[in-house]
Amino acid sequence: MTLPPARKLLEAARQVQREKDETKDELDGRDPRFTRKELGDRLGWSKDQVARAIAPLEADYLDVRSEGSGYTYRVKVDAGEAAADDLGLLSVEELVRRIEEHADDEELRPYLKAIGL
Repeated sequence: MTLPPARKLLEAARQVQREKDETKDELDGRDPRFTRKELGDRLGWSKDQVARAIAPLEADYLDVRSEGSGYTYRVKVDAGEAAADDLGLLSVEELVRRIEEHADDEELRPYLKAIGL
């Protein structure tokens, strides 16, 4: 099965991002970014191919920054791939514990009832 161009480009962007993140210390802690050219070189695509495939990703999947004569990119956190700790999310167990702590709180009762607790 052949991946759609945008999906293939996103996978390449994630690979480039992982590689660049490994060199983060060399950049004084700044978040490394990549360019369209780097993606094109990785995929063997022309500028036009990269431009067409990257356009639908820019709003939801990539952090875009205008720098100098072009743009640089960083893959946004992908909740499907990121660890819960990286996102600051509570575990299910911790969430249940916190809800149980406040089960008698009159102000929260309508909300707890709404979610079946």
